[in-house]
Amino acid sequence: MEKRDREQIENLARTNHELRSLLGKDAQICDELAGLERRPYLTPAEESRKKELQKQKLAGKDRMLLVLARLRRAQRRGPTEISA
Repeated sequence: MEKRDREQIENLARTNHELRSLLGKDAQICDELAGLERRPYLTPAEESRKKELQKQKLAGKDRMLLVLARLRRAQRRGPTEISA
């Protein structure tokens, strides 16, 4: 994700519940991944968990970018044409 996109997502998360929720989940995933990555050795179960977390992180990133694109389109249309 580009720095500009990340910054805009963080700014919009102040008023957008979905982005705020996605950012919170992303932070939780990052924390858990960091804990796994600090270990010198992972059990097969931990390795599976790490891969699952990486998939969740990617899916969350994709979702954040979709929400951002939707909000950008709404901003271009103007306040009278915004629809969900």
